[in-house]
Amino acid sequence: MYIGDPDFSEDLLDQFINYDQKKIIPIRMINSSLKVGEYRLRPDFARDVLRLMDTRSSVEIIPENLEDRPIGTITMDNNRYGRYQGEVQITLCDLKADKRVNVIGKVFDEDLPLLSLIKPGYRIKLIQ
Repeated sequence: MYIGDPDFSEDLLDQFINYDQKKIIPIRMINSSLKVGEYRLRPDFARDVLRLMDTRSSVEIIPENLEDRPIGTITMDNNRYGRYQGEVQITLCDLKADKRVNVIGKVFDEDLPLLSLIKPGYRIKLIQ
């Protein structure tokens, strides 16, 4: 593995080490109400979002923060989405607001290029 930037940060180096040794891609998030930790992505492909496994909820998720969702937006489906309530996604492209989807955070701008490396079934580690 090579890093082309001679002035890379220690955080970037830690991200590469985690990916190379543990096959976990660390993603930094900001302004997020999502719990930090490791998540596995669903094995089925979705064109516009990365879908995190085991995030659905039986607790009612009230619709709020119904905003446009630029690339890297972290979202959670609200009670208007029925059985998908609580499911968490990270957008891979710009998406319009949806009354069924709450915006709950954002991927750190410098980590946006990492989203293109993540495939269904991979593990990611969300950190603040």
